[in-house]
Amino acid sequence: PAGASVFDAEDESFFVTFFDPTRPPTVASATPSFGDSQRPPLVAVGGDNFAPASAYPPGLGLLCAFGDVSVKAIFVHSRQLLCRAPITETVGSVNLSVSVNDGNSWLPSVTRFFFVDSAEPPTTEAVHPRNAAREGGTMLTVRGINFVPPNKTDGSQSMCAFYSTGGVLLAQSPATFVDFETMRCESPGLPDAPADATFKLISAAGLHSNGLAFTFEDLSSAPTVSAFVPQGVPVEFGSTCEARRRAQTFGGFFGQSGAAAEPVLD
Repeated sequence: PAGASVFDAEDESFFVTFFDPTRPPTVASATPSFGDSQRPPLVAVGGDNFAPASAYPPGLGLLCAFGDVSVKAIFVHSRQLLCRAPITETVGSVNLSVSVNDGNSWLPSVTRFFFVDSAEPPTTEAVHPRNAAREGGTMLTVRGINFVPPNKTDGSQSMCAFYSTGGVLLAQSPATFVDFETMRCESPGLPDAPADATFKLISAAGLHSNGLAFTFEDLSSAPTVSAFVPQGVPVEFGSTCEARRRAQTFGGFFGQSGAAAEPVLD
């Protein structure tokens, strides 16, 4: 059990923890599982078989490690410790572990803690797919770092934003938080949108990410080829070519027979 109340002759209560000294503690969870890197929270570390520092040899304290940074841990009961996450320049996921011998060794742990920096914009690394029909409705998956959940206080959330190459905002759509490195949103309907556009993620605090090339397609008309690379190939060998239409690339293969394969979207 996590603890038990016992009573002395004067009916004063004490909290007693039962633990198994032959079995190492385990680390199972962190609540909350994320925090601001410049305003770190107090984290409840869940697990099993924790014991107060007094149960271990003198001078060997309880520690939590957030990645490479260790901090003091406070014993609560056999299934919980409290640790203040450190101030750090790290943004992203780190391993969270516990030491019961002042850092001489660390308990095995797969628990992760995510540091975000709400004062900095998110970084987008990829959006998939990177093209959508002008009619809208394509589900987009955005990958990157420093993604934050919606603000529970005022309800603000991240947005997917689409700009012209000249920087004019075309449309926005709400972004659904999946995890600290993944967002999802639906492409907007933009019948008159230019083919070439720029995708950005706007955080709940209104900070804009870096831009990624994005293409809106008009499915009602045939594509127009603006370049073909290479323009000549040896007749005795099969060669791969690229046909470019603005921001998109199509691949094809010409075999020794001279027959052309169907182009495939890259």
